[in-house]
Amino acid sequence: MIIGLTGGIATGKSTVSSYLKKMGYKVIDTDEISSEIIENKVIIDNIIKEFGSGILSGKKIDKKKLKKIIFEDEEKRKILNSIMHPEIISKVKLKIKEFSLNNELLIVDMPLLYEVSFENEVNKVIVVYLPFEIQLQRVMSRDNMDYNDSCNAIRSQMSLKEKVDKADYILDNSGTLEELKEKIYKLIQNIKKNDTV
Repeated sequence: MIIGLTGGIATGKSTVSSYLKKMGYKVIDTDEISSEIIENKVIIDNIIKEFGSGILSGKKIDKKKLKKIIFEDEEKRKILNSIMHPEIISKVKLKIKEFSLNNELLIVDMPLLYEVSFENEVNKVIVVYLPFEIQLQRVMSRDNMDYNDSCNAIRSQMSLKEKVDKADYILDNSGTLEELKEKIYKLIQNIKKNDTV
């Protein structure tokens, strides 16, 4: 069974993903795939063509500059997505094919799962949720961003409410780390018990 794992910026999706790995489940991490792709010369050239050479730090893309631009400008965000997403999705599909599932769970950790309609490629979707106020505080402290930049970052993604409405399962991460781990364990047992493909 293939489970899509998604959420919003700073909701704790990576923490959930990391804990699932510790539990022994295979996780395909699209953030890792994205980091590999953005080192590709063809991709770098395409980004420079659209964003200018000011986006570089040495010979590499300055991710901090790039994030600021795409959080503030929807058109630029769409352009970057059109460069990156086909490559990311292609690699994810290849990795899925590599695994013989044998009724085991395979997790696809994808922040923009709904934005790229990848819910159609998985059996179930888990959304990691936080109330907006807590999410905002975590973005500001984690990424050392001011209030406006943090709000732009959150608004650059589909709203968490929309994701929650579409989800098969919701993990509320507004409590402690121990509470989250307990919720993850219970949820996975529930999925394995009730949802077989």
